[in-house]
Amino acid sequence: MGADVLAAAESSAASPGKPPLSRAAIEQLVIKQLQKVPGYEPGDLLSRKEIEPILNELADRGYLPPDPESAMRAYLPETSPLVQVLRTPRGIEFMRAVGRQPEAYDRLERLSWSKIGRGLLADMVNSPDGKRAFEHMSSPAGAKLVESMLTGDTDAETFRLPTGKVHTANELVEQLVGLYGPN
Repeated sequence: MGADVLAAAESSAASPGKPPLSRAAIEQLVIKQLQKVPGYEPGDLLSRKEIEPILNELADRGYLPPDPESAMRAYLPETSPLVQVLRTPRGIEFMRAVGRQPEAYDRLERLSWSKIGRGLLADMVNSPDGKRAFEHMSSPAGAKLVESMLTGDTDAETFRLPTGKVHTANELVEQLVGLYGPN
């Protein structure tokens, strides 16, 4: 989380008496903040830079995660290789072509963890057939091929597994509903 959220969490525990937030209230907050991000479109990859204002607003309202430092690990930093490649003009086109596919950002993030994977990612982003290459890579046969290419790289060998990261506004809303919504 941003320094504001971490500082607030250190100075006061999450307000146990706070009423849960409705899904609609959380969605409205997320949408309102993301509308301020230049060029943002629903489904785009989010980084900490876009998420921190949302978390800071929640903190200002007294909604703090139980473990703020752990919560921050769920969001990609601006320095993430995936964030950097998808913020280029070609990367934005590629992101919007494949980003709505199931688990797309998990697969792309896993690729970005290794040198070979970053090369594959760069090739897809810069290829006119990048979307088709990604679709093949996401198929069972394509995933096996990628895993064989990444053999020996313990992070990337788990190519088909979820990363546990929050990549999109929808995933952020789900996370926040789990933390602050009605049980």
